[in-house]
Amino acid sequence: MKEILAELFEDLHIDAVMQNGDPGEFAIFVNGIEVLRRDSNSLPDIEEIEKAVSGATHAVA
Repeated sequence: MKEILAELFEDLHIDAVMQNGDPGEFAIFVNGIEVLRRDSNSLPDIEEIEKAVSGATHAVA
């Protein structure tokens, strides 16, 4: 997960933080709004994460 945080910072200049969730849970929130959710069987790749985060940040900008 640290790689994802680093890529979000490098590619989108977003300083993201990681929080522990329930086992097998993966969710991304932007300004308190969930933009992506997966379970441990279908984790997203960095491109999918960047697309979700970028779309959300443009919507609130």
